[in-house]
Amino acid sequence: MRPEWCVDAHGHPCSFRDCVNRDLFRATVEPFGLAGRACQIYDHGATTAGLSRDSLRTISKEADFLINMSGHITTDFVLENVKRRVYVDQDPVYTQLWHSEHRADLNFSNHDVFVSVGLNIGTPRTPIPDCGLKWRHTLPPV
Repeated sequence: MRPEWCVDAHGHPCSFRDCVNRDLFRATVEPFGLAGRACQIYDHGATTAGLSRDSLRTISKEADFLINMSGHITTDFVLENVKRRVYVDQDPVYTQLWHSEHRADLNFSNHDVFVSVGLNIGTPRTPIPDCGLKWRHTLPPV
């Protein structure tokens, strides 16, 4: 989570400690007993909610793979430790055009496998650029 995304209940910028996003994270994971198994990363790992930074580092070293929705996980110590990293593109066309036309860094270089909900991305059935990547396809998660 980026620092500029931290706002309080009134929409004003605030610290991570007072951030409504942090509160929402806790409210989402705690009822399912996942508070000790989930992590919200703030400012590339400067601090976390849920799992500690050290616990996350340890778990990432043991993980067989990471499913990264739209490449939002950008924290080096997580990405470097995981054996395989799967980039799931949830916004086909936007993703490919921003990368191809605007040279946007969408964190592709930190991933091994690319999956898109755009069932024609990377096929001859569409003129949308494949960004030089081999895209696999899946239905949108629900």
